[in-house]
Amino acid sequence: MDWSLPCEFSRIAELTTAVRQATEPVIGSEASEMLEMALAEALNNIAEHGYPERRGPGPVTLHLEPEATHAVTVTLEDRGRPIPIAAFEAGQDGVAEFDPDRIEDLPEGGMGLGLIHMLIDEISYSSQGGRNRLVLRQHRRAAPA
Repeated sequence: MDWSLPCEFSRIAELTTAVRQATEPVIGSEASEMLEMALAEALNNIAEHGYPERRGPGPVTLHLEPEATHAVTVTLEDRGRPIPIAAFEAGQDGVAEFDPDRIEDLPEGGMGLGLIHMLIDEISYSSQGGRNRLVLRQHRRAAPA
């Protein structure tokens, strides 16, 4: 399945819902909900950081590939500003710890990539020739014993 559309905040929920509905039969509801959250964060990042100075939303393409092994791969491509590699690598450490009783102390930004890394089984990123590519691979969760 392929989608190509302007990366607008108002269209993100529509797209992530369509992906969840398409992936749930393959990877189950828990894994597809995690993928939906990560995808929403990635698309928000593209809209906010990838195309900040552009007049109007920039384009994004999404390719969804179900696999016979109870996994799905989602590839996002855009032509916005690339993710700084240091920021992408720092996200591998997950979300910074915080006191949930002190919401006012949460950082204003910088938690999205960590959240994506926490939710997704396999993630890769590249930027070449003005094209950014984020690949998210999610597996079916094992049934509770």
